[in-house]
Amino acid sequence: MHDFRVVGGTTHSNLVFDVAVPFDCTLSEAEILSKTAYLSSAKTSTPW
Repeated sequence: MHDFRVVGGTTHSNLVFDVAVPFDCTLSEAEILSKTAYLSSAKTSTPW
C-alpha cells in the first residue's frame, strides 16, 4: 500500500489507499484483496 487520501463527507471521512502490485506477483486477485482488507481493518490506538 502506498499513497492515501482522505475523502470527507457530512457524517464521516474515508481513507483511500492506492495499492501497487508488481507484474510478476504470483498472488491471485482474491489473495491481494484479502491481504489489503486485513491491513485496512487493523485497529490502532490513534483516535483519528
